[in-house]
Amino acid sequence: IKLFGVNRHEMTDTPVVEYGELVRDVAILRTLNANFVRGAHYAQDQRFLDLCDVHGILVWEEVLGWQNSATDFADGVFM
Repeated sequence: IKLFGVNRHEMTDTPVVEYGELVRDVAILRTLNANFVRGAHYAQDQRFLDLCDVHGILVWEEVLGWQNSATDFADGVFM
């Protein structure tokens, strides 16, 4: 298997990513003939993961820990 893909980072003016933005990102990946995407530095939106599943795109999710404290990891909402 050869992986062709990109790194993805959410760039938005709001703390909430709209569904249409996620659909757009997957459409861009498909236009590039990508079958792989690396999610940068944080857990990816479940809706994005579901879209990637539908379109056969493998997602590499980063491990939590980049600039996070023990308090963050103890927070059930954060995790």
